[in-house]
Amino acid sequence: RFVGDVFGSALAAEGIFAFFLESGFLAVLVFGWDRVGPKMHLFSTLMVFLGSVFSAIWIVVANSWQQTPAGYHIVWHDVQGEQMPRAEITDFWAMVFNPSSVDRLTHVLIGAFVLGGWFVASVSAFYLLKGRHQQVASRCMKIALPTTLAFTILAALSGHQSAQTLVVTQPAKLAAMEAHFTS
Repeated sequence: RFVGDVFGSALAAEGIFAFFLESGFLAVLVFGWDRVGPKMHLFSTLMVFLGSVFSAIWIVVANSWQQTPAGYHIVWHDVQGEQMPRAEITDFWAMVFNPSSVDRLTHVLIGAFVLGGWFVASVSAFYLLKGRHQQVASRCMKIALPTTLAFTILAALSGHQSAQTLVVTQPAKLAAMEAHFTS
């Protein structure tokens, strides 16, 4: 009840923009395999990817707002005769671009690319070891390894940037992450 108006707006945006985009085009991918042409199949794949990125954006915005809230105020209202506080949005864009959301989103998306790259590399390695789909597996491996290495380095850099933000916004959390439990 306290943060539903703020938290709910980010999750509603995720549901409206991302979920419907993903699910609609995922249906085209799954059920339209023999019914649509290769261009529509590629377009559907890109839309599912874009929907997944939109999902990440709104979920990270909601989580980041919980860590470093911005763009809201507290309003007191009556609930069954008792005064209760409730957070309400005063500036939607300040809520979306709160002090930690960009750093967190960057780190999450880079991490997703690292995971995807290692997945492609591991499937390619499996096929190469089994002697199946050699040509495709070899090409995928040649793309996946350097790309994943680059994204892994970027993940370390974006993680460092997130820690730099924590120094300012949540120093006690950073101290706990670094196992500094006494001061």
